[in-house]
Amino acid sequence: MAVETKTSGCQQLLQQLRAQCGISQLELAMRLGVSQRHVSFVELGRTRPSKTLLRAWLHELSAPEATVNVVMNAAGYSVLADERPGETTDAPGAERELATLLAAHEPFPAFVFTTDRFVTQMNQGARRMWEAIMPAYWARVEQRGVPLDMIDALADPDGFLARMRDAAASAAALLALLRSEVWLRPALAPRVDALEDAFTRRYGPLRGAAGRLAPGAVPVRSFCFELADGPITMVASQSVIGLPQNLTLHSPRLELWLPADEETRERLTRLAAS
Repeated sequence: MAVETKTSGCQQLLQQLRAQCGISQLELAMRLGVSQRHVSFVELGRTRPSKTLLRAWLHELSAPEATVNVVMNAAGYSVLADERPGETTDAPGAERELATLLAAHEPFPAFVFTTDRFVTQMNQGARRMWEAIMPAYWARVEQRGVPLDMIDALADPDGFLARMRDAAASAAALLALLRSEVWLRPALAPRVDALEDAFTRRYGPLRGAAGRLAPGAVPVRSFCFELADGPITMVASQSVIGLPQNLTLHSPRLELWLPADEETRERLTRLAAS
């Protein structure tokens, strides 16, 4: 009988990583000092690997730390801190400190969001950016007075991708990123499934959106938006907020956008000044 759901997710990841490395079950078993049958049982979900074995397993596959965190969490093991999803480690005054950080990033966009992809804080640069790239959608969000739902903004035809150059390619990349996040946050799965359906209706089947883990990938993306007065190109970088010893898989995320060229920098600076 298969073990709990989290271990089932873990075995799929382990199979995927081993296949990417081109290592057979027998070779991996010899490296780990276990039987090939044990490796097979782990990958089939019939045996739950110990934390020690899992660490050694991932080391033999040269998995980067980000991937280690995903697999350990999928197996039901704490990665950094014993924290249940939905809890927060924010210290008193953290919201004010984040507001100061966001303001310091002006006139360029910056915002904070949860693992469920709801924006909790943003600076004026972000508001101006939403007004520029998705005016109709952003007007509805402001009218309703609700937090910005990043997944819904991707799914809506008037949303994030409405004015993006090569929107289908960006949709595939963003969907793959969200698919890999589902391993960390299974509650996202129904919303990501609905997003994929919306993308398929809009762009047709997306290539490269299966959620394949990319060892060594960095959370930096570039976007080009075609606006009425010309294109603007931005680079977006994402990080997790907090001290290293306090971080968990559920810590809030910070996303900073910067102009990718001087023309975009000048246009955003002029927009802020006006």
